[in-house]
Amino acid sequence: MPVPSQVPRELVPRLYAAYLARLPRYSAIRYFEDLVAPVREAVVAGRVLRYHPTQLPLARWASPRIMTEGVRNFSFGRPEIRLITAEFDIRRINIEVSPIFPRLGKVLATEDAVEKLRQEAPVDRTEVVEWMHDSASATAVMSAREVEYNKHSQVETRSSDGYIPGVRLSSLSFERVRGYEYWSRGYARAFTPIGTVNVPRMSLRTIVGRDFLGWAFAGPQYWIQWTGVLAELRRLADRVTSPVGFPNLWGRVPPFWLLQQPSRETQRAEVVMVIDSDRDQRLRVVFRDPSDYTRVVDAGEIDVPRGRSEVRFVVASYPAVPPVVNEVKPEDNTRTVLNRFETRVVS
Repeated sequence: MPVPSQVPRELVPRLYAAYLARLPRYSAIRYFEDLVAPVREAVVAGRVLRYHPTQLPLARWASPRIMTEGVRNFSFGRPEIRLITAEFDIRRINIEVSPIFPRLGKVLATEDAVEKLRQEAPVDRTEVVEWMHDSASATAVMSAREVEYNKHSQVETRSSDGYIPGVRLSSLSFERVRGYEYWSRGYARAFTPIGTVNVPRMSLRTIVGRDFLGWAFAGPQYWIQWTGVLAELRRLADRVTSPVGFPNLWGRVPPFWLLQQPSRETQRAEVVMVIDSDRDQRLRVVFRDPSDYTRVVDAGEIDVPRGRSEVRFVVASYPAVPPVVNEVKPEDNTRTVLNRFETRVVS
């Protein structure tokens, strides 16, 4: 397709229409929405919030019939778990170190990063105070996870003092209040594309809208300062080929969202995941409609043992398995890594 700047202005609408006509109807709609409205608007707390929707690269075979009937008839079978090794050693897992705090090494949990920061820069109540350790540990954990996910697609994260300078992303922000106000009322207030969300102190809230996925965490407080963490999915990955860790923020572990999509039209597909876990746990798996992320198509739980395991399950539908958003949520207080995720066609 010609670049718009290289053709006469009056021909551009006709060229775009011709291009979109070659795509399946549903894919064309989502392509057109992302093309003309990379930033959308929602009214939040009486003001207009401009936000970036979570995009997903739908396959060209995803016809309107598959996206409606396929989603309606979607089901998944009993998972099969094969233990590869019972050992969990973070040194042997190829997760990233923080590009901001590389000296901390591999850290999945804030409590691990905090201990290392306290040893390097003890609290002296003048130049170094407790909230600095908390904010830095969250940044160390999240910046490493951002590098890992962005090898496959795009996520944005931010962690800082929720009062000054505040915590803001392109589509999410925390209300800037003093730490003692946040702590005394028991929650932080986040402005999101789905409206104003109250996040209880030391808790994590997922933010799922029709076209948006993200989460917010309200963390520790020391008088005026408090630590907030935000994450928004700008674009979903449809496969994972290198380790991506689930961040552990003072015990709270957010979900991952991935686009579960076969390479071609099929009535049966197999999903393969390789997972490292520091203990026996029960993963929660939720399948969401790609046309409306708030709509749950199916859900289930997978018992994963300590160590490295391969998880396989079959998904089926008629007339074909549709692309769906796969939400994987580990238990809180775990250290979990997703090493591989792919959707294979079953012949």
